[in-house]
Amino acid sequence: FKIGAGRDRMVSIYTPIDFQVQISKSDVSPKFLWNFGDFTTAQGKKTKHIYEYEGVYEVVIEGRNKDIHSISRTQVVVVRPRLVIEQASSTLSILNNSKNEINLGGFILRFDTGDSYQIPQNTIVAGGAQIHKVITQGLHILELVYPNGEIYQRFDTI
Repeated sequence: FKIGAGRDRMVSIYTPIDFQVQISKSDVSPKFLWNFGDFTTAQGKKTKHIYEYEGVYEVVIEGRNKDIHSISRTQVVVVRPRLVIEQASSTLSILNNSKNEINLGGFILRFDTGDSYQIPQNTIVAGGAQIHKVITQGLHILELVYPNGEIYQRFDTI
């Protein structure tokens, strides 16, 4: 049997990334071991991982079925977001101030009212591009939070 680790990808720090083995034969039941290149491993056909540091990581998937062995790898580039967030009356703007695209899916906006808004999955912002969200007049953003709960940025309220 042959396995694949999937395509090369880019992700921001503190953002979960899904991995799933691609396997050539469905009549085998191998055991899988993932090595994420950051001193952590996981087992199983599917798994998630969160990188805490920027860098280029070689992710290796190893499959074993009795005495048959297969291995594959992919590369993950982990970047730190470089966002500029502005609020003008009822519009919130997020500028990706990087040359790399970023997936803001899962990031959370927390407001001074205690309300929060989770940015939808696959909200991809190209490098140098900006997105806008209409918000309730008088609402002020307090924090932008990574999907894992780490705070990206806190804002002073007026």
